[in-house]
Amino acid sequence: MRLIACTSALPRASATEAISTLAGMGFVGIEVPCGPGEALDPTHDRAEALALANHAREAGAPILSVVVHIDGLAASDGAVSAAAREELYAAMGLTSAMRAHFVRLAALPMSPEVDRAATLRRLTRALMIAAMHGLSQRVTLLLAAQEESLVSSSAALARVIDDVAFPGVSAVVDPADLVWTMREPWQRSLVTLGQRIAYVQLRDYTLRDDRRVACPIGEGLVPWESILPVLDWLGVGYACVDYGQGTEAELVPPATTGLPQSLAFCQAALELGVCSH
Repeated sequence: MRLIACTSALPRASATEAISTLAGMGFVGIEVPCGPGEALDPTHDRAEALALANHAREAGAPILSVVVHIDGLAASDGAVSAAAREELYAAMGLTSAMRAHFVRLAALPMSPEVDRAATLRRLTRALMIAAMHGLSQRVTLLLAAQEESLVSSSAALARVIDDVAFPGVSAVVDPADLVWTMREPWQRSLVTLGQRIAYVQLRDYTLRDDRRVACPIGEGLVPWESILPVLDWLGVGYACVDYGQGTEAELVPPATTGLPQSLAFCQAALELGVCSH
């Protein structure tokens, strides 16, 4: 399993600086936000993205994943959904040009009060077309279950991926969110999603005065020492440390301390192996 990190963990650094710092810590790959005003902006000259990708490769931590926030993929308004698809395709094209592997959809449509089934069909159709679009680019779309979205459980996520019925759409698991927000046992999620899982988000949290507080991986309530070896045994190839993101993120140790600490814990958990659990 390759342990990677997102440049958003170092918000005060430029993308180039963040990549150099993360590579120096020992991460072997990078996730980069993509969108207007982000490290990667599809509206800018593609040469900027290629230069960033070259820098990452030279640093020993290539850009492997691009994360996007796109609304409107399942909109009933044709103009809105078309604009959302174009935004997604632009991100996929940039991902392919950089020789990255994944486009992670960080936000899925919220579940509407009416016509949920029709909205879900539109989402599935949009993902199918996008997956076909990405096949020649060798880009895989990543989806995660999210509370109150159209895909609010691991079972719902598995159904969407199966309904797409086309290579190029895989699952992200976020056990911290499953355990805390959706109250879904991580074991059930892994069994449900199985070989659909391609990527895992690594986050941890503890409780302070009954409030959820982000913390370094391994210091919180998520049993990563058990989860990571199982994911590795299942053949999941990528795990991204999503450090400092979430509730009261300002209370976590600085990234320069917490990221190496998280990386060391994850490496140790993987070395222990599934047979230890």
